[in-house]
Amino acid sequence: MRRRSAKTTLRFLCRMNNLVAIASSAPRERTSEIDYILRFGERQGNLQGNALKDYVDRIVSIYTKENPGVKIAHWNLFGRLYDPLFLRSELIDFLKAYARYPHVIVVITGLAEAVCPRGSIYSLNARSRYQEARDYIENLIVKRMPQSTHLKVLFT
Repeated sequence: MRRRSAKTTLRFLCRMNNLVAIASSAPRERTSEIDYILRFGERQGNLQGNALKDYVDRIVSIYTKENPGVKIAHWNLFGRLYDPLFLRSELIDFLKAYARYPHVIVVITGLAEAVCPRGSIYSLNARSRYQEARDYIENLIVKRMPQSTHLKVLFT
């Protein structure tokens, strides 16, 4: 798998940071602080594409600690091939750990790359496969989480 450039990683992490902040109703100051730290890390040469999952997990943990009433779950698909049969059981097991929480935000990263790996052309066919995969995952999450759970699903 090809490594992401530091600028691409920075854009992705800042966008993901803003989405999680909005979904969790975090204060704007927190979002700005994390953006600043990410930009500082990029200037220092610390953002590496192969450690993207670690950065996402760290951002998610900051928001989870700040708002203990909201559980934020990160499901990482980077570097994986999308196969609904195998990913279905993994997603169900993943969701079981969060079914008891009243407020859950599920952040899914890497789906576009799993459906259409780097080096492939992102064609209309690939776009329709991505949309089909996204719909499948959304429906599975909604079916498997309790009705009483306030649920938000973010694809980044």
